[in-house]
Amino acid sequence: MNKRLTEIIYTLIKNSNTITLEFLSIKYNVTIRTIRMDINSLNELLLKFKLNTIELKRGGIICVQKDFEEILKYINNNFYEYKLSKYERALISSVLIVTAQGYITLAHIADKIYVSRSSIIKDLNTIKELLISSNLVLISYPNKGLMVNGNEIDKRWFLFKASAFVEHKIWHNLFPSAQIKKMVENILIELEHMHQKFLVDSSYLKIVKYLCIMLQRNLNGYYLESYLDVAQEKYQFAKDAIQHIMQYNNINFNTNEINYLSILLSTCRYTKNHAFNQDSIKIQLITRKFIRALSKTLNMNLDNDYTFFSDLSAHLEFTFVSEYPQYPVIELIDDVVYENSYVLEAVKQSIHIFKEFRNQSLTQTEINYITIHVCVAIERYNNTDLKLNVIIICNGGVALSQLLAQKLKTYFNFKIVDIISSYEISSITRSTFDLIISTIVIENCDMDVIVISTILSKQDYIRIRDKIEQLKNNSSLIQKNNIKEISLPDILSIVNKIISNKTPELANEIMLDIKKELREHSKELMLHQILDIAHIQLDVECVDWKDAIYKSAKILLDKCYIEERYIDAMIENVVLNGPYIVISKGFAFPHEGLGKGSLKLGMSLIRLKQEVNFNANELDPIKFVCCLSAIDNTSHLKAFFNLVTLLAKPKFKQDLQRATTSIEILNIFQKYEYNFKLY
Repeated sequence: MNKRLTEIIYTLIKNSNTITLEFLSIKYNVTIRTIRMDINSLNELLLKFKLNTIELKRGGIICVQKDFEEILKYINNNFYEYKLSKYERALISSVLIVTAQGYITLAHIADKIYVSRSSIIKDLNTIKELLISSNLVLISYPNKGLMVNGNEIDKRWFLFKASAFVEHKIWHNLFPSAQIKKMVENILIELEHMHQKFLVDSSYLKIVKYLCIMLQRNLNGYYLESYLDVAQEKYQFAKDAIQHIMQYNNINFNTNEINYLSILLSTCRYTKNHAFNQDSIKIQLITRKFIRALSKTLNMNLDNDYTFFSDLSAHLEFTFVSEYPQYPVIELIDDVVYENSYVLEAVKQSIHIFKEFRNQSLTQTEINYITIHVCVAIERYNNTDLKLNVIIICNGGVALSQLLAQKLKTYFNFKIVDIISSYEISSITRSTFDLIISTIVIENCDMDVIVISTILSKQDYIRIRDKIEQLKNNSSLIQKNNIKEISLPDILSIVNKIISNKTPELANEIMLDIKKELREHSKELMLHQILDIAHIQLDVECVDWKDAIYKSAKILLDKCYIEERYIDAMIENVVLNGPYIVISKGFAFPHEGLGKGSLKLGMSLIRLKQEVNFNANELDPIKFVCCLSAIDNTSHLKAFFNLVTLLAKPKFKQDLQRATTSIEILNIFQKYEYNFKLY
């Protein structure tokens, strides 16, 4: 038994049935798969001693039986020693040689990893092979020791690759502390927002690790040799990163470091949320159709969940637009999908809708990721009445802490009670919160704590969701949540009642003004804010669907919102892709992408005098055509979401049919939007 296994035993005894696979993987800096193998090894040992085995529950919770502590009778202090395999020994030896400042002797290496000098001699061939694989050469100097010859960049990437396999404590002694790593993470997050370039999780972790290795090498006096290649589009990002790191550490400014980092950043993948592609709107339309079909299958109305819609459409954009989308391997995702097989089946019944965009079938991994988004939406749907009081522990500074708090409140029904640093944990009162969410491992803590990453990854969402499920059965929690917290809709209801009693004749007008003021503070544009009264025309005569698209778009053309070619592109889009732009019975939503002639964000709406067919089967004939000029993939998103949601309301359509003026149409949009529940 190695040291880690023994430590896991003591951890499980001390924190019975509260430890997760994820917690242990973070604590020991290994994969969840490695921890699973450790649990399997422990179970073999338990069976050997005729003790009850460990069980893994939902969310990766490790459950031990009452007799688990008896395993201590069968292990002794010798087991506490960490026994390295030959490969681990050679790899750690290689790391020590590469990071040595000058020569290093065999005896020194042996002392560092607690093995004999003869063991290191036996490992020399393996050490040489490991180094050669990274273009490094092991040189032996008589009476001096060992040294590695090679380029600095090759040494860094050797250390980068080695870090994925080395679990020995020596690794943590050679590289920056957790505090320095946190500093690098904070700098990178700040620059992402500054440059509006957001790395996907895997690329973010890659850059953080590289910068940590670079920083340690710089602190030891090692800088890149001449490196002249530059990725101009990422140069400023790279320069800002190096300059920020310089501010906090005593290292020299080096243009070679900037040049190489720019190249590295150019090879990374970035989220599509902040960049436009011409298929964004089509993907958003198809996402709405998928959610509507899914809601029927699940018998659950997920159609009004804007967070679900915006997140899923962004995810699908990455899936459909990326030539070879790469998904990180996360075992928890497979676990959750397995536990929610009914959701998986519902997704499979509805994914045929995506063939409107991509004719090939989705892979199982792609389906699993979509299923996770659905599971999160269902959890949000089921927990609208359960509001948890949460304390956030984050040592990353005010900006990062606030960003994390906002993300958590977006996805979960949380009330953030406080944001504290880890050293303040002893000062908090247990009765003031239900859950602690921390970005660092909290040792010896008997309270409900979930450890997450600062970037709030998908596996973090899953683990938080599972914790909420556990807390539902907490009687004191339910009692606390039975105390109703007044919300904005509650306040508006009270205000409406008072105004109606005092001035009934002005009540509706005053309430609309109040809601309008509230909406003005929203960062997202509403439908009636984009649809100008001058862009609405009634009883327009059209000969066919092409004429209907043209006349709806000409309003925007005359106002310089679009170019002529934008209209041609919209018509060509329907010719090539079919009438997917018909988003509801009797309602078409023509559009095109950036680069096709859109100049400003805007909408126009025409109501036809005589309906025309768009060859949309049961959705024909079309009475309304709403043309969109989009300038990116997000600024119109809330307005589009509201439009599709309103079109599902029969009375809304009836009111549009009965309207006699443009201002009446706009007032209908405004009235229905203001009557949405305000969050």
